[in-house]
Amino acid sequence: MRSRVVLLALPVLAVLAAALLVHSDAPPPSPRCRHEDPTPTAGKAATPATGELTAPTDVTAVAPSTGLQTLTFKVGAGGGAHPPAGLHSYAAGETVTLSVAPHIDRGYRILAWGGDCAHAGTAPTCTLTMDADRTATVTFESPLPQLTVVSDGSPDSLLLEWSNAPDSATRWQYRQRRWANSEPGAWGEWTDIPGSNADTRGYCVRGLRPDTGYDHEVRAVAGSLGGAASSPVTNGTHGRDDLPTMTSYAVVEGDGRTEWQIGSFAFTIPDGLRMFAGVPWVAAGGYSGTPVYVVGGRGGLTFYHDVETVDRYIAPWPHPGTLDEDDAPADAPEDIGPLLDQIIASVRRLP
Repeated sequence: MRSRVVLLALPVLAVLAAALLVHSDAPPPSPRCRHEDPTPTAGKAATPATGELTAPTDVTAVAPSTGLQTLTFKVGAGGGAHPPAGLHSYAAGETVTLSVAPHIDRGYRILAWGGDCAHAGTAPTCTLTMDADRTATVTFESPLPQLTVVSDGSPDSLLLEWSNAPDSATRWQYRQRRWANSEPGAWGEWTDIPGSNADTRGYCVRGLRPDTGYDHEVRAVAGSLGGAASSPVTNGTHGRDDLPTMTSYAVVEGDGRTEWQIGSFAFTIPDGLRMFAGVPWVAAGGYSGTPVYVVGGRGGLTFYHDVETVDRYIAPWPHPGTLDEDDAPADAPEDIGPLLDQIIASVRRLP
C-alpha cells in the first residue's frame, strides 16, 4: 500500500490524525532519558537469549505410506539446517544425519538439541535410526549482547538497550568513544552500570556533550570477568537550541511533542514510535529525498525535498539490515498506517 500526500493539503490530513492506532496490549515504552529520574534502568524484564522454536511452515502432515517413518524437524531462529525444518519421510530402519549451522557472523551458536536428538548436546550433527517416527529440535543462542542506542532528541543523554545475556552475568558495564572531525576517538574505560544485575536491559547515559556523535558498547560481567562486548552502535546528541535532526541509521523515539527535522521538513513522531532515517538519494532529473523507516515495522515515509511531498509506504518488507522475515521484532507494530498518517499530518516546511 502506498499513498502520496502534498503538503499544501495538510489541513485535510488533520482528520486522519484522530485515527491514531492505540495498542492496548502493547508493552509500555522504554523509559526516556529526558523524562525519567536519574536512577538507572535496572531490573527490567530480560529478553530471552534463545530464539523460540519455529514450527515448520508450509508443510502439511500426511500419514506416511506403509514402510515409511516420519521425522518432524523443528529449527529455532539463528541458524540453518539440512534437511530443512519440516516433515520428512524415510524408509524404516534408514540412518539419517541432521546437520545445523548457526549464523556465527551474528554471534549465534548451538544451545541444545532436543527430542530424539537430545543426546547430541551442542554438536553440529545428530544421527538417528528411523525405526520409528522421530522428532528432533534444535535451538540457537547469541551470547553477544545485541545493543540499540536510542535518542529522544536530548542534547546530553542517550538510552542504551540490549538483549541477550550469558547465564553467568552478575552486572553490566558500558564504554563510549566520542566522534570529532568525522573520526571516532579512543575508547574510554569500561564503566559499571550502577545498580545493574543479571536482568538489567537498559541504562540512560547522561552528561554527554551537545550536538556530538558517540559510539557505545555494553558487556556482561560475571564476578570480575568481563564478557564479550556488543558491536559498537553509533548515535548522537542534539543541539540545545535547534530541532533534533534525524541522521542515517540512528534510532530515535518520538514522544508525540518533540519536532524532528529532515532537510527543510519538521514533523512530530508519535509517542513511543521508533524510527531511523535511511541514506538520502538524488534521482535523475534532480529529484532528491530521504527515506525514514519504522524500526522493525512494515513501512515508512519518503520526504521529497524538491517537490514538497511525502510518500507513505506500507509493505511486507523486513527491517532493513536483517536477513529474513523472522528477524523482525515480535512487538513491531502490525498496523502502522494510522501512525504514519499522524506524522504526515504534523509535517511543516521550515523557512
